[in-house]
Amino acid sequence: MSDKPSVPEQNEIKDDIPAMSAKDMKKPKKTQAWKVLTKRYGENVPIEKLISVANVMRQMMEHNLKIKIPALSREEQRKKNILIKWFDTHIEFIQSFLAPGMMIGYDKGKYVPTPIKKDKEINK
Repeated sequence: MSDKPSVPEQNEIKDDIPAMSAKDMKKPKKTQAWKVLTKRYGENVPIEKLISVANVMRQMMEHNLKIKIPALSREEQRKKNILIKWFDTHIEFIQSFLAPGMMIGYDKGKYVPTPIKKDKEINK
């Protein structure tokens, strides 16, 4: 038995959010996550881009929420529909960061969505 204390259960995210139905899995374009992703990255966003975005979002959730977010599963990294389910499960946190015209900022120890400044605003 180790002397290392176990991680408290409240520090882990459980999949308490209902999974997408089989019908939704066949039509990822019907989900809120897909709408947000395509507004930001376009209709033909490659799975590699989505994996990269998901990994950044996962790290930000861990930092901001101070909870352990499981890494993307092998299946999530291979199938776009299942990766979209991951985004849909976490849409409440990531939606504001992925809105068009937003970027990731850092304020008071947390990552926050920050509007992208136009050239005119920067030169003032």
